Order: sequence, then structure tokens, then C-alpha cells
Amino acid sequence: MFDRDGAHSGHTGTGTILGKAGIYETGAGGRSTDGPATMGVSMETEDFEKLLKDAYRTAPIGLCLFDTELRYLHINEWLAAINGLSVEAHLGRTISEVIPNVSGGVASLLRGVMETGEPVLDGVVEAETPASPHQKRIFQHSYHALMSDEGIVVGVSCIVQDITERKRAEDALVEARNQLEERVQARTAELTQSGLRHRVLLESTDAVPWEADATTWQFTYVGPQAIKLLGYPPQQWLEVDFWPSHIHPEDREFAIDYCLRSAKSKADFDFEYRMITADDRTVWIHDIVNVQFEAGEPRTLHGFMIDITERKQVQEELRRNRDDMRGLARRLISAHEDERRRIARELHDDLSQRLASVAIDSSMLESEIRAVTESGAQKLAKLSDRIRRLSADVHQVSRQLHPSILDELGLVKAMQAECDAFQRRSGIALRFEGPSEYSSAAKSTELALYRIMQECLRNIEKHSRAVSACVTLHVNEAQISLTVTDTGTGFDPTQQREEPGLGMASLKERAGLLGGTVSIQSEIGRGTTVTAHLPVKTRES
Repeated sequence: MFDRDGAHSGHTGTGTILGKAGIYETGAGGRSTDGPATMGVSMETEDFEKLLKDAYRTAPIGLCLFDTELRYLHINEWLAAINGLSVEAHLGRTISEVIPNVSGGVASLLRGVMETGEPVLDGVVEAETPASPHQKRIFQHSYHALMSDEGIVVGVSCIVQDITERKRAEDALVEARNQLEERVQARTAELTQSGLRHRVLLESTDAVPWEADATTWQFTYVGPQAIKLLGYPPQQWLEVDFWPSHIHPEDREFAIDYCLRSAKSKADFDFEYRMITADDRTVWIHDIVNVQFEAGEPRTLHGFMIDITERKQVQEELRRNRDDMRGLARRLISAHEDERRRIARELHDDLSQRLASVAIDSSMLESEIRAVTESGAQKLAKLSDRIRRLSADVHQVSRQLHPSILDELGLVKAMQAECDAFQRRSGIALRFEGPSEYSSAAKSTELALYRIMQECLRNIEKHSRAVSACVTLHVNEAQISLTVTDTGTGFDPTQQREEPGLGMASLKERAGLLGGTVSIQSEIGRGTTVTAHLPVKTRES
């Protein structure tokens, strides 16, 4: 085993020996076998000890080790800084003495791991820390029991990572899914005590720890998990140009350029790219990198590679599902408009014409009856008036179902005509402002804008109690903007309405399908403003 300073102090049983010539496997009784250990890295014992300590100390995630009394045996600088204390201030103290505000729940989990021997993987906690007071951060943690040869729990290893930014971004796509998996694997073989503590933390997760030259990109160390990630043994990773040559061709230029620029400008960075496996599969990598400088220049890189292929696959599936839903919504809207057009045509061409014929006949009959009886003529005159009003209503319904005027006169004149008809019908003063010169946009864009205006005017007439309103249409080369304002009672947008309608919600969805937006601003007693922005060239065109 090793003492606290990493010095070799003997070894029994089956495991590994760190010797002056490198790392060798041992069989029963401590006999060494031929060849390097499976880590595939040959180096001096002191160099390897330094490597482990440096990697442990500078890892850009939190690493620590507790004894059975929940006292800190080891902790790296990253996690110590999060707790607001130095590394030395942790050692020998219990978790409740160091972080009393969150120790209760964490201590319970740690005791559960020691009692059952079962790990706690990828737990998530949200809390304020001394490093970020008054600001809650999200941390992912994993706990794993350390077992002796006799099967007795002798401690718990912990891995902590700040996933605040990643968690917030991922929650918008896949709620409650955390694809950054860090599983701690059991190690039952007897290793030297100090080597066990460091290597369990570095090598018992799915993340691949690595070290590389910052000027040549050549790996000088990779963890044994590397073979699981790409299928290549660790020795092969140490070859010249292994990293750049195994990056996906479409990502190679970006990854190398980003790593080069980031290494020169900052100490820590992370990025995502694809690599090609030994069996020609593509895997997505999230690479977390720490840079060591000498004389102001980057000299050594330490990092962890994490396989995020599953997360990327989920995101791609969600994107395809969104595209499918948008395509279905477009088809439904198109079918809806076709049906409205058919019904409007039947109302206009059939029912309206028949009503007009009846109105003419009733007027002629009124003249004949007037010669016989005045009272009968008056009744027939009232009937004729009702028929004319019914004919006008049918025409209005036909126009609402499908604005043929939009095809005949164009967007600006059609909007002006609709505003004039609204003013006559409702008695609300309505002003329309549109461009004097206008070139037609996509039909779907013009129809969407016309429908948005219709819905706004319908809401003004039904709910606003306004005495005046204004419709403004503004057009430039890239975008068409529609603004509808009224002087009505307004409402509080943050309060849910008793009978929420689907009109504006469906129009927002329609605008979104075309790459546009619809926003509503309102205040009680100050009226309402609805603004729509749609591109001249839509996603459909």
C-alpha cells in the first residue's frame, strides 16, 4: 500500500505493483507477470504517483473520499473551493462540520451506501454554496462503497460535478434526463491503499481520464476506460496523432481549432465533437479540459472524455419528432383552409345567389300585393328586408371562412376592406395604416397575417369595450410586421382566463410554423397590443 505521501509500503495478494520500470500485474503471492499492465502506460513509480496526484488535484470535477465515520480522507481543489475552504481544512473533519447546511441529506445517502454496499449513481441536488452565495447551482453526484478483501466497507468515494448550465439547457429538450453518466465500478482486488484511493476516483467511472502534450496533442496517459469508449487499447492512444486522426472528419477542423484557441486563452474549457471507433461507429464526446501553463504558455492538458452519444440520439429523435409534428400541423392547416374555401364557395355561389333571387321575387310580389292590401305589402316588405339581411350575413360568413378578396385584391387592400367592414358592423372607430407599395409575399404568410388580424378584430369587438383601434402593416425586404392596438379595458396576461380560447394560441402556432412570432402586451385599463412578425420568405417557400 501507499502512505499519505504516496510512498510504496508493501503489497500482498493479487493486484498491481508500481515499480521503477513501470506498472506490472501480479499473480497470487505477489509474483509479477510479463508485460505491462492493462493501463498500457509505462513510467517511473514517482512519475506515475505525481501523475495521479496532479490529475486528482486539478481535475475539473469534484473528487473526495470519506472514511466510515464520514471524515474527509482526500478532497481535490475543485470541490474544496465549492465548499469555501482549503483542502487542508477538510481533512480529518466530518461532512457535518464542513458543510452543515447540506450535510443531512448527503450524510444519509453516504450511510446508505456503507450499509448496503450499493452505489448511488448520478444523483442531482440544487443548493447554494459558499463559492456562489445567493445563487442556487445544480450538482450531480455519485457515491460508491470501497470494499476490503473481506467484503467490509472501508469508505465511500464521491464524484461531484457542477451541471447547472448543461442541466438548464437539456431540460428544455428532455426533462429529467441527465445524459452525463458517471458510474462508479466496484474494485474488490487488494491494491495499495493510496493507489486504491486515487485510481478508484479516476478509473471507476465511464469518464476516460487523460493527459496530453498541449503542443503536439499526443496523449501521455489515458485511463483503461478508453478501450470501452473507442475500442482501442490504451497503448494505441499514446501513438502520435491518435487524437486528431480519430476525430470525425466533419468535426476535425473545428475540434482542433477550438482546442488550440481555448488552451491559449483560458485554463478550463469543455466542448463536444464526434470520434470514430475501431468498428467504424460514431460516438459523441463531451471533453472537459484543464490546462497547465509553463512560462505563460500551455504545456500540459488534463481532462475527462465522456460518452454523450445516447443524449445526442435523444435530441436528434426529438428534433425529428418536432419536424414531423410541424409537417402534420402544416397539412392540417392546409386541409382546414381548403375546407373553409369549399364551404365559402358553396355559400357564395349557391346559397347567396338563391337568397338574392328570393329577395328579388319578394320585392316584385310586394308591388303586386300593395295594389290589393297595404298591410300585406308592409308584412312582405319586412320579410324582404329580413331576406336581404340574411343574404348579407351569409356573405359575411363566406368572407370569414375564406377571404377570396385576398386573392382578388392582395393583402393591403383586403385588410383595408376588412377594417372598413368591421367599422360599419361594430361601430368602433378603426384606422388602417399600410404601405403604399407592396410586393406579394408567400400566400401562406399573407393568409396567416389576415387570419391574425381577423382574430384580433373579433376579440376587440367581443371583449375589449374599446371605442377605437388601429391596424398597422409594415413591410421590409426580410419581414412583414402587423400591429393591432385598441383602447379597451385590457387584461393581465399573467392571470389565467376563466375561458381561455384557442384562437390566438392556434395563430401563434401557425406563425411559428412559418418561422414567425406573435406577442401580446396588455394592461388592465390601458388596452391591448398584438404584434406579429413573419418572414417574407417562409420555411415553406
